[in-house]
Amino acid sequence: TVVRAHVEPANATDQTLFVTAANSIVSIDSGGAVTALAPGSTTLYITAHNGRQAWVNLTITDPEDPDVQQPDPDVQPDPAPGKPTEQEAYSAIIAMKERYPEGTRWTNANSYAWRGGIYSVGYGCAGFAFLLSDAAFGTLPARRVNGPIRFSDVRVGDILRVNSDTHSVIVLEVKDSGVVIAEGNYNSSVHWGRVLSAAEVERADFMLTRW
Repeated sequence: TVVRAHVEPANATDQTLFVTAANSIVSIDSGGAVTALAPGSTTLYITAHNGRQAWVNLTITDPEDPDVQQPDPDVQPDPAPGKPTEQEAYSAIIAMKERYPEGTRWTNANSYAWRGGIYSVGYGCAGFAFLLSDAAFGTLPARRVNGPIRFSDVRVGDILRVNSDTHSVIVLEVKDSGVVIAEGNYNSSVHWGRVLSAAEVERADFMLTRW
């Protein structure tokens, strides 16, 4: 299967589209060709250069399995996919590193329309965190947790508002002593892999979570 999508308007300067999957039951090459690796369900996310996204649900069945019921082509997929595992959330977020590698320019001039609710649009660091959040969680609603934050409550994909409510980061990994983060507008660019200690996490002003 090949994912075919296009950018509107047709004369847009950057026509680049980046395709990622919510989990590892498929592989996707640079041309958008999707190869099934195992039966199951996933969500494909198509992201444009400005962070705008579309998505489609995909179900893979084993034709040799008599107990698997083939999907009804007249039934539309659920528009709100279920919650991913933390590994799936991590995989979806880290896949965006190919499209937004270390050092990509990202400032307050960049924005993103979030699908998590609470905030309609994020600018700068918030916009980048929202973009990665949607890659992991699609249309799942977010909720705000005000500080002080308990480190034990933090999970992959959570967005932390830090530095006296001036900077937003998204959690990539949770370690015993802190978290690994991704962030935009860090020295006016995208940065992957900075570590916040548990104490710094607990000093966050608030957290946005979709778990």
